[in-house]
Amino acid sequence: TQLGCPGESIDTFIHGGDRCYTGSDTQLSDALAFLRAHYNQTGLVTIDLGFNTIRPCFVGLTVDATCLSQNLAILQQQLSQIVASLKAAAGPNVAFIGVGHYDPFYANALSGTNGQAFAVASATVMRTFNDVLQSVYGSFAVPFAKVAEAFSDHASAIVQLTNGVTVSGDVAAACTLTWMCAPAPFGPNFHPTDAGYQVIANTIAALI
Repeated sequence: TQLGCPGESIDTFIHGGDRCYTGSDTQLSDALAFLRAHYNQTGLVTIDLGFNTIRPCFVGLTVDATCLSQNLAILQQQLSQIVASLKAAAGPNVAFIGVGHYDPFYANALSGTNGQAFAVASATVMRTFNDVLQSVYGSFAVPFAKVAEAFSDHASAIVQLTNGVTVSGDVAAACTLTWMCAPAPFGPNFHPTDAGYQVIANTIAALI
């Protein structure tokens, strides 16, 4: 069952206020109800949360360091609460996998000097973000899908895009596995393409 909601943050996952759940209904309450209703079944739970909690800290082509520090602390506390609640509700034959996040902002390296500086800054932020995610999941013995590595976010190979532009491997991954380099109406958008979702799925499947 798919309970995800576009734009969901850690806070809205717990408390509601998103575009998918109304009143006292939240993604967390629905997830807990589903797990309890299927307690005796064998299954896999993937958790993909956190990016929308730090995304407001990327303002234009800059990173708000104060926002990032505060939001990472909130993320660590609230994600721990979420994982603890989900694991407590799940039956003995339910496995969990935490999902890391790729860096879509590498694509900004194609936008001149300021974009290149922002891409470099984003790489540091996303490494820190993934370190926090892995730390939280690790504290609950939940395997961590290293999506950033699978997206070749730190690759240095030189790649030629279909439009003939030559870029480093990390920029090429952002352009081919997300919609960041696509023209309107599809881009620029940080969500994965079908190829990107396949990479994520493969990264999760490798841990099962």
